[in-house]
Amino acid sequence: MSKDVKYCPAGYYLDEQDYSDDVTNDPTYSYLYCKQLEKGELWINGVITDETIGKINLGLNYLNGKDDVDIIKLYINSRGGSMFPALACTDFIRTIQKPVVTVVTGIAFSGAFFIYMAGDVRLAYPFSAFMIHDQVIEFANGYRGSLHRELHFQDAFNNKMAEFLSDRSKLDLEECRKWVNEEYDIYMNSDLAIAKGVAHKIIEPKTEINLEDVLRKVGNVR
Repeated sequence: MSKDVKYCPAGYYLDEQDYSDDVTNDPTYSYLYCKQLEKGELWINGVITDETIGKINLGLNYLNGKDDVDIIKLYINSRGGSMFPALACTDFIRTIQKPVVTVVTGIAFSGAFFIYMAGDVRLAYPFSAFMIHDQVIEFANGYRGSLHRELHFQDAFNNKMAEFLSDRSKLDLEECRKWVNEEYDIYMNSDLAIAKGVAHKIIEPKTEINLEDVLRKVGNVR
């Protein structure tokens, strides 16, 4: 590795010549990811784990202290995963000083939905989709007493999550309690997300292009 390699705060190297598959096995955190990070952008793609959220929170903390970044953008496309790491990211977003814009580029399901809701400004695309369901937190060891205590904890925890959703949307508390306690999945498209106060704005498609101009440029490509 050359001496002039610039280290990416998310744990990877920012030198295209030195980047290789040995740096990371996750293509999301590649050279291009790190370049976007320098512009104030972070990406959650795929399953949420302790490792992925650790990297996201590290990036958030770095951008919060970066003088040339005024707004942090967090792009999300995830079916969810481990709930506690997702909530750790949710808390972290809400406590850093700079405004965070969350954007769903595809789906924000389960734990990813809570991360999305932590954004100060929440954007969606026309085909973005959202899902929330009963949040299962598993750590019982199989003993009856432990199961009873876990269920009590789960009820209190779900109520806290319902309060969070109600505070950050147009949904009343009882509806949010139903959302986090129902056994079936509750889905929303971007239009319903706007109506419910889950999303603030839908990103509009680009304006109509000049087809002849594009075809002419394509014809010049060799």
